[in-house]
Amino acid sequence: MSHADWSETGVDWRDGSKDDLMAADWLENERLWGLHPRQKSVPENYDLDLDARVRELVITDLDPARGWALVQTLVRLATDEYDVVKVALNPLETFVSVRGDAFYKQIDELATADPAFRRALDQIVPRWPASHVRRS
Repeated sequence: MSHADWSETGVDWRDGSKDDLMAADWLENERLWGLHPRQKSVPENYDLDLDARVRELVITDLDPARGWALVQTLVRLATDEYDVVKVALNPLETFVSVRGDAFYKQIDELATADPAFRRALDQIVPRWPASHVRRS
């Protein structure tokens, strides 16, 4: 991990120039769970501030377009099926739940054009009719 400070007193949330770094750190952070899959407590060295920062960007109205770009970056940086599932079940599902109606066209277009994104999207159940994003 980069050891960037993702807390409120660290990297300013308005600084979008660090989003690729944040995405890479988030994936590495989530891999800590994979080291001990039956662990019920938060893994040692897990960065709760980083997790909160990513959730904040995909849930809140701070900058929805940036949240969408962050989700796409996370999918792009996923290196294996574990990463894809973690992205799908956390930021992607949250973004689809909160912003799916507003970003429906972009989600649909990316699901058609990008197999990696489609694989991630297939991991979740969208909160709008499946025909909007799933094409045969």
